[in-house]
Amino acid sequence: MQSERIPDFYKDNQLGNTKPRVWIIGGLTLFLTLIIAPYIVYFVLNFITRKLLIAGYFNSYDPNYFFLILLDWLPNVVLYGLGIWFVQRKLRNRPLLKIITAAQRFRWKRLLAAMIVFLAVTGVFLFVEALFPLANTEVFASVEARPLLSFDYVFLGFRPEFWIGLPIILLLSPLNSAFQEIVFRGYADQSLTRYIPGKLLAFLTSSMLFALYHYGNPEMHYGIIPYLLLMMIFGFSLSVITSMDGGLEAAIGIHVANNLFYFLIIGGSGLGWEPTWLFSYTLVPFTIQTILLTIVFFFLCVYLLSIWNYGLTGKTRKVSHNT
Repeated sequence: MQSERIPDFYKDNQLGNTKPRVWIIGGLTLFLTLIIAPYIVYFVLNFITRKLLIAGYFNSYDPNYFFLILLDWLPNVVLYGLGIWFVQRKLRNRPLLKIITAAQRFRWKRLLAAMIVFLAVTGVFLFVEALFPLANTEVFASVEARPLLSFDYVFLGFRPEFWIGLPIILLLSPLNSAFQEIVFRGYADQSLTRYIPGKLLAFLTSSMLFALYHYGNPEMHYGIIPYLLLMMIFGFSLSVITSMDGGLEAAIGIHVANNLFYFLIIGGSGLGWEPTWLFSYTLVPFTIQTILLTIVFFFLCVYLLSIWNYGLTGKTRKVSHNT
């Protein structure tokens, strides 16, 4: 183990099969596995579950019905994994690890540190907002102004749906989050930095693709443009963290923590996943202060992670040399 700077994560785009058509075919393959194929799976499963409902096997409030809805994730995760494996191993002829990290092995401590930082910052934001809701301040007292969240909490309790969803979400949600990071912060950023001058422009492009990938999520009901901007900020922040850390471990940790928190702990009512939440709140329309606070939120995450991993100076990074 040597103390040195981590090799550039994006230099791997110069190795293996780097012909332009390979990058294009790989991108189209991942587009197929991430967007087209899952929709096909969703419509097939939705058709089956509706037939079962009509036949009277169970009603839409039955935990068994909820179990079938959650199982929609399983084939999607399998498709994501197969698509990434095919593109990286068969098309680019590179090890899977090289699309994940520039280190010699996956750094689990980086992932856990990112999860802790994200959840800690989230907790602080929730606590401050609960004490000083934006809607009660003079700055945002107008009729048009809305708080970031209303924090009208309702404890939903440990219902059967929660216990049914818990093992499925704990298993499949982290895999889904990790595969998204491999596609957007791994494959997309590595390919874009090869052809687009300047990392920031490449990160902005992949963040736009990441936001469009989430187009159609229930949260868009509270503002399409603001929601897509929030997803762009989320994606761009994770690209910066990946570049800073030389791998996807921290980005995966933040994405996993975000999704687990959303699916299991607290979420906006009426968005489709309420059966798995312990707490529900009334979500209000996204506004400019939502976007500004999101920027502050991820800036704090990036800053605290840099201190956690590299200290205040950030001069050296401990890593096994990558060849």
